[in-house]
Amino acid sequence: MSRAAQAEATLTGIVRRFIYRSGDFGIFKLDDTIALGEVPGVSEGDKLTVRGKWETHPKFGRQFRVKSWEKPVPSTKEAAVEFLSSGLIKGVGPATAQTIVDTLGPDAVKKILDGGPGLLKTVKGIGEKKAPEIARQVRETYQVSLAVSELVGMGLSCRVALKAYKEFGRRAAEFVRQNPYCLTKLDLIGFHRADAIARNLGIAPSSPFRTEAALRHTLNEALWTEGHTCLPEGELISRALELLNKEGDYVSPEQAAAVLSRMEGIARNGKVAFSWARRFEEEIARDVKRLAAAKHPKPEALERRYPVPEKENLENLIPGVTLTPDQVHAVRVALSGGISILTGGPGVGKTQTVRAVIEAFRRENPFGSVVLCAPTGRAARRLAELTGHPAHTIHKLIGMREDGAARNKNSPLDCDLLVVDEASMAGIIMAKRLLEAVPDGCRVLLVGDVNQLPSVEPGNVLRDLLDKVPTVRLTKVFRQAAESRIILNAHRINRGEMVLIDRYRDDFVLLEREDPEDVKSCVKTFVERLPYGPMDLQVLSPMRKGPLGTIELNKLLQRNRPGPRVAHGQFAYQVGDKVIHTKNNYLKGVMNGEIGVVEEIREVDGAPVLYVRYNGDVVEYTRDDLDELEPAWVITIHKCVAKDTWIWTSEGMRRIGDIEPGLEPGEVAPFTQEVGTPEGLVPASRVICIGRRPTVKITTRTGLVLEMSLDHRVLVADDLTGEERWVRACDLQKGMRLPVPRGMELGPQQELSTAPFHPGHHPKGHRNKGVRWPDKVDENLAEVLGALVADANYTDREDGRVELCKNGPWRTYIRQKIEKLFNVRCTERKTPGKAARFYFHSKTVREFLQWCGLDYVTASQKTVPRVILSSPPSVQAAFLRGLFSGDGAFTSVVVLSTSSAVLAEQVQLLLLNLGIVSKRYLLRESNDRWSQAWRLEISGWDADRFAEVIGFSNKPKMEALLRSRARKTAGKSLPKTNWDTIPGGRSVALGLREALRRRDGKNYRATRRVKKLLFQVCAGKARLTYHHVDLLLKEVFDLRSLGQPAAQLMRWAEKRWFYDEVVAIEPGEAELYDLTVPGPHCYISNGIISHNCQGSEFRCVIVPVHTSHYVMLYRSLLYTAVTRAREKLILVGTKKALAMAIRNNRPVQRYTALASLL
Repeated sequence: MSRAAQAEATLTGIVRRFIYRSGDFGIFKLDDTIALGEVPGVSEGDKLTVRGKWETHPKFGRQFRVKSWEKPVPSTKEAAVEFLSSGLIKGVGPATAQTIVDTLGPDAVKKILDGGPGLLKTVKGIGEKKAPEIARQVRETYQVSLAVSELVGMGLSCRVALKAYKEFGRRAAEFVRQNPYCLTKLDLIGFHRADAIARNLGIAPSSPFRTEAALRHTLNEALWTEGHTCLPEGELISRALELLNKEGDYVSPEQAAAVLSRMEGIARNGKVAFSWARRFEEEIARDVKRLAAAKHPKPEALERRYPVPEKENLENLIPGVTLTPDQVHAVRVALSGGISILTGGPGVGKTQTVRAVIEAFRRENPFGSVVLCAPTGRAARRLAELTGHPAHTIHKLIGMREDGAARNKNSPLDCDLLVVDEASMAGIIMAKRLLEAVPDGCRVLLVGDVNQLPSVEPGNVLRDLLDKVPTVRLTKVFRQAAESRIILNAHRINRGEMVLIDRYRDDFVLLEREDPEDVKSCVKTFVERLPYGPMDLQVLSPMRKGPLGTIELNKLLQRNRPGPRVAHGQFAYQVGDKVIHTKNNYLKGVMNGEIGVVEEIREVDGAPVLYVRYNGDVVEYTRDDLDELEPAWVITIHKCVAKDTWIWTSEGMRRIGDIEPGLEPGEVAPFTQEVGTPEGLVPASRVICIGRRPTVKITTRTGLVLEMSLDHRVLVADDLTGEERWVRACDLQKGMRLPVPRGMELGPQQELSTAPFHPGHHPKGHRNKGVRWPDKVDENLAEVLGALVADANYTDREDGRVELCKNGPWRTYIRQKIEKLFNVRCTERKTPGKAARFYFHSKTVREFLQWCGLDYVTASQKTVPRVILSSPPSVQAAFLRGLFSGDGAFTSVVVLSTSSAVLAEQVQLLLLNLGIVSKRYLLRESNDRWSQAWRLEISGWDADRFAEVIGFSNKPKMEALLRSRARKTAGKSLPKTNWDTIPGGRSVALGLREALRRRDGKNYRATRRVKKLLFQVCAGKARLTYHHVDLLLKEVFDLRSLGQPAAQLMRWAEKRWFYDEVVAIEPGEAELYDLTVPGPHCYISNGIISHNCQGSEFRCVIVPVHTSHYVMLYRSLLYTAVTRAREKLILVGTKKALAMAIRNNRPVQRYTALASLL
């Protein structure tokens, strides 16, 4: 789409009608001028002053693109009533608005703005109390509309513009125009988005504002993605310059250093950190020094009480246990200082030492308070079980909140000895909150294994404190016999050595079994005969169904006991059953993955209620809550999707199997890019190759396909209630509705540079003289690539010939673009009885096209070029414009036909990312790929969205599309559709109607269209769609006062997910991969929301690895898992997976300042 840019101009006129409208975007007639742009809150009949540029569209002629707009104060009766009754002014509906205008006249709004509440007091029905509030809201609403319209014109979304207004007030536009990067400090937008806005505003790439934003962005990514609390100044500047100078040398290291020296909120001392992070580390250091400075009994006093040689005294300290010299030394150190560390690998007696410390402390301080805690519920529970003393999670102990904690230096904990287990899992935030709540004089003992995985929070607190405070390392195995294979092998794994298996020992066992029935028999025998309670022993299975799946094994392991049973789904729960919670439930205070035991079943009001105990807390489950529970005698280990699944990353759309090529089954690789989730791009941590497994492949109504493991979970929306829940692939059924996020516009923000392309040497005579190529993959190049993929032949390797065969003006349009982009001469060839063609020869240009991703392939093998998959959404839209202009058409719907199945799939996902839902299906099947035909169809309002963001550069096609839109816009009734319906719509409509009746009476206030709509949806004659939602939000008076139904409507309007229907389910087998995504624990795969993988830690572990179970294995993770198997680790399978894990070493190093502060 070419535009002739002119100088900025200003127009004033009346909005006569909207030719097209979608969300905030509109194409409208301003008097006799066609104008287009984002115009939220503008209605037909409004008087507008718009600023922008004239442009000449190659198909639609001269039009005015609106950058910003201003709505003058309403001056007619109709406009004043509409403004006052818009719903933005609380307490003013249509009737009150009419009364105000009748009393004050057509210029009522201006009078209110000028005269304040005094005039409103003269209006009947508005008293002394209401007048000032209404006047304030009128003034605020008018100011907001002015400021937001200007911000939207700069490229901000309405949501961000409103937040910017709330932060900066009336001067928001002025602040953003001067420095759009100020929005990044408020976390309203990211650096790349701010960079794009700055480019549009003409801010220089060398601007100090831009340099500062890049430095902050780099430091922030290092903090939250990699766990560094600081970065060396040189490394920070180097990383930031990579971001700043992608397209040119705009900023030098000296300039970046100068900007860094002036930045606020930054601490510098060799290493650079955010001030709050440095303050947290300084406060940790200060609290450590405070605690260490406290006066406690000297070691000599303790020696007199508990002399080492006297064995009977040691036995009296912990009956039946003889402490080693190192453990006795640890007791002395813990009680003689204010803060100390106890570290060591598995089995070296850390827990017994903790018990000894507690016992010695109580003998010395009979009335002293001892508190035990750990970062997680499971760790706290294990600590309590092993020490015999109550233990808490750190969060609950200090009442941790987002803005701090209930317990702090002003309200400290009541304790004289604090033991913190699994201290390696605590980052600077948790450590700071905990240590500041420790009172003066309290002894603190930090217990942990520094070789285990560090905290997911920033920082590496335990390692930083190591040797900076009194530290005791236990090395001699104490918990088990010195020859314990668990302990021995854990240390061997830590050193990168292969484990030792001894068939005569039963603590580390590998049973080689092939027959599933033998495996089941072994598992059942171990669970029944091993002396562990349900929370100490866990069976892990790699699959959901099948003879070794969780369903069959859970049925096998559930024991029939006397007493009540509650049947739900495939299982019946009894007292004593082990269960797992499968969904975050903040109301109950239980998170996804928490494991508990059914403690009691009662009848309440005639219905059964389960009471489940989680780490000391009892949670109540009614029958309606049981969807959130599953048996947990056996749980799955990993959920995964096929290697050819498409995901969105910060570098574009990629196949999950291509993220880390060459991974062997069972291998894990770090993956620090951001991944597309329903919340946007979120940092991932690793990618895992699972290996070949049985799968389920689902196909949706629109043609989306996802192949996944049997136990992989996807998000499903209940058709009746709209409630969303995770459902395993093996439990999916036809007709289920899957939420599909659309319009996310995921991917990179900056255009891809072509600098890495280097042409080969070609002798003269090959038409290479003077050829050129663009310096980046911009919209012009993308549109040409789309046209070539659509209708070009580029298989010739000998001469580098590229031939395009479309006829008509569009062929000329593309030909001119090609000649301009590459400086080549195109030749036209006419063949009698055939359409004219044009072609060009250039080996250099053909090499460039191959570098872009146009391989020498035929039509059935064509794909979207790789540079397009790695480009911003605007560039992808230009590619699709070229593709559809060549190979697409518009009849009653927008269509694209291709013989390439991969191309059709990629295009469908690119459209979805741009907010366009399409239907993909096989139009003509054939054994020969070249003669098969795939078809994409875009209909209804999605076709309108297509016209808005993509369109055709082929004039006849675009004209046909616009004529259809004009006919649709002219109609006043809502479109009839069973396509874009919303699950749970009837339930919300019933609730909304009931709320209206409670508020207004049976004959509630609403337009005729609203009443008719609610009647039809409530009666089941129609299904709620987004067009209905928009109507209700627009026309229901004071919607916000209607409670939950109104809130749900607004959530739907904000998300606008498409709800696709499962139409086919097939079994299969595929090579599988998975991601770990901290935070939302999910990602978008082939357009569908998938749950990510999660690991588990247990005391005694039984794993039916079989030949297909090589999951989540690399050295540090395997080491952590083995140390959790405190007494027994039983594997069923082969040694191959163990060898893979031990070889795959990924050490974690972090930059922190804490150690240097001590």
